[in-house]
Parts: sequence; structure tokens; C-alpha cells
Amino acid sequence: MLGLMGERQQLNNLNIIIMKRIEIVWNIVHYFVWKADYKAHLIFNKINPFMVIHKLPFQKKMYERRGINIYDEMNQAFKEPKGGLSSIRAGGFMYILSYIISLAFFCLIQATKNTAYLSNAVMILISILFGVLNYFLLFYKNKYLDYFKEFNLKLSNWKRKWSWLSFLIIVVIFFLLVVSFKIMDYSLHH
Repeated sequence: MLGLMGERQQLNNLNIIIMKRIEIVWNIVHYFVWKADYKAHLIFNKINPFMVIHKLPFQKKMYERRGINIYDEMNQAFKEPKGGLSSIRAGGFMYILSYIISLAFFCLIQATKNTAYLSNAVMILISILFGVLNYFLLFYKNKYLDYFKEFNLKLSNWKRKWSWLSFLIIVVIFFLLVVSFKIMDYSLHH
């Protein structure tokens, strides 16, 4: 009896360790999506036709009277981790990634069932589960803000390594979706 309880405790500890690692990696991907979005904003600023409006003389004078540097204000509105535009878009992208994973998971279940088609309710349920998991990994009690602070302090070689790994993880997720569609199609038609 004690051996069985010890095994259960070890399994529970292992599950906690695995979930913590998933949380860290998912937050790393979120961090680099946020960084990439902000960098894309800075690049797009250089070719953004709407920025011409801010160069008009009457517009410049208005900003000078108010003591505002509109470019700094806009960049800060994107860069802010809590509620910034890049943060909001990165969070949305992470939900899209979790939906893609849920869709791939659904396709693989469909392929293993080897029946006609599972109901839409199953797909909706799986999507909700992955969306809730995404919420708890990133946004519950603003976990991502603590991770962002931690990741900002990392050395540049760590950032370079994990930015490429994050990109690779995103590519693998999209690849997984394509492969799962192929597997499901093959199982349903053969």
C-alpha cells in the first residue's frame, strides 16, 4: 500500500515538473512573439504612411505646445508589457497557437477513431480546454509579466538561442497542423 502511494506521489511530482516546464517554454514563446511584434512596429513606423500626418506643421506645433513626442508616446503604447498593443497582439497570437494545437489534436483523435466525423461539440470542447490551458499558463494572475521581467534580465546569448527556438516551436505547431490534417484525411479515405 505504501509503495503504491509513493509511486502516485512520484507521478504527481513528475506531472508538476512537466507542467512547470511547459509553462516556462510557453511564456518564452509569448515573450519572443511580443518582442517580434514590437520590433515589427518599429520597422513599420519607417514606412507607415499615417505617420506623415504627424510631420505636418500644425500637428508638430500642437505636440510641441503639449510637450509631447508623439513617436515616443506611440512606441511606449506598443512596448508596454501590461496592456500595450504588442502585448495584446502577442496574447492573441498565443490563443491562435493554442487553437491550432487543439485543431491538430482534434484531427489526430479523428484519425485514430477511424469513423466518419466527430461532432463539432468535441472540437469546441477541445478548443475550450486548450484556451483555458493557455489562459492559466500565461495570463492567470498576470504570470507573463513576471516572466517578461525575468526574461528581460537574461543574457543576449540566452535571448538569441530562445528566440530561434521560439520561432522553431511556432513553425513546428503549424507543421503539426498540416501533418494532422494529412493523417486525418488519409485515415478517413483509406
